[in-house]
Amino acid sequence: MDVLQEVAPIAHFTFWPASDASGEDLSTPPIIWWTYEQPSEELAEFLRRVISTFQGGLAWDLSTKVRRWLLMPARIREYAESHGCDGGLVTAAKLKVAEPDFGKRANAELRLLAEHIHCQLAMLHSRKQVTV
Repeated sequence: MDVLQEVAPIAHFTFWPASDASGEDLSTPPIIWWTYEQPSEELAEFLRRVISTFQGGLAWDLSTKVRRWLLMPARIREYAESHGCDGGLVTAAKLKVAEPDFGKRANAELRLLAEHIHCQLAMLHSRKQVTV
């Protein structure tokens, strides 16, 4: 998800499973936490809008309520609520065992979501250049 750095400078970034994960590690649904150097409501609104227009096979949750923003498949939250899990990491670990194909689909779709964000960012930049 290097595209998040394209949106604005990032102070801290955590990706689980690791961005170079392969094999069975890809059965773990992705969770991304990051902190922008200068977070703003404009950045949050841009990402909310772009993620909501992504036409993938999975729903994605974006949380910008605290300084450390979070992106993950909505299925992690849903599973946590229905199974009484505490926290995204615990839930993702349980989903890896219970629904390994879901994790693989989510990791594959994350790449498509990143491409979508990149395209939307490019369109935003091109519109700004035209109006200047």
